Amino acid sequence: MGPIKNANENYLHGSIDFWSQFTAHPDYDEFWQERSTLPHLKEISPAVLTVGGWYDGEDLSGALHTYKTIEKNNFYFDFASTCLLLVCSEKSE
Repeated sequence: MGPIKNANENYLHGSIDFWSQFTAHPDYDEFWQERSTLPHLKEISPAVLTVGGWYDGEDLSGALHTYKTIEKNNFYFDFASTCLLLVCSEKSE
């Protein structure tokens, strides 16, 4: 297959719309900013458990940014009992 950038041209031929959009926006531009959940993480009242793993295929930074944003935007809650971050360190084979 070669580089992943060749997948659409050589194999998918534009048949998967999200893949075409995904590869057309490799940087955090307006396309991705419009899809971010972070600005909506306000006024959260139930307890929150954010889970991530060091070896997540989706990458750990998403879970860390989610936790940090909830903590920052919901400062009036007692985070010792309402917002938890769990990071798994074992790599499953």
